[in-house]
Amino acid sequence: MYKKFFGCRICTLFYYDGMLKKKTSLLLANSNFFKNNIDEFINNKKFLKRINKNNQCYITKRKGKIIGYHWLKLSERIPLFFNLTYKLVEKGAIIWDCKTQQKFRQHSIYKHGVMSILSMNKLKNFRKYILIENQKGYLLKSVQKIGFKKTKTFICLKIFNFAFKISF
Repeated sequence: MYKKFFGCRICTLFYYDGMLKKKTSLLLANSNFFKNNIDEFINNKKFLKRINKNNQCYITKRKGKIIGYHWLKLSERIPLFFNLTYKLVEKGAIIWDCKTQQKFRQHSIYKHGVMSILSMNKLKNFRKYILIENQKGYLLKSVQKIGFKKTKTFICLKIFNFAFKISF
């Protein structure tokens, strides 16, 4: 079995500092959802391992098909890559690992999903963050338009069994 010995991933952390404008309806997916809904867009095994009370997945559906998902983590630690984390000063609400199906990318599913999560009452007392893996300009501009401010960028490296991060 081939095992990847080298890896490099870059991600950027933003904190929320804006006013909410508009939201969309999301479905909170539990472990039964992932056991009973097989969809080529989501990784059921990986998602089942992740899900717990502090790590939740919100699904956007259209005509019975999953077209997007957003992960929300309530924690003091932000998940990066290669099992690395970043410790926050206080517990925060971290939106991470969000994805929209290719053919729905121009329909603002990502943006409205993020805004719906930000509007949840249970997050009222948390500082809100979003972790962006994709360093494409349009995505970085999109989260800034929602009201997020850039706080850190991480470069995560893996060489054989050693992993480390550089932040700036």
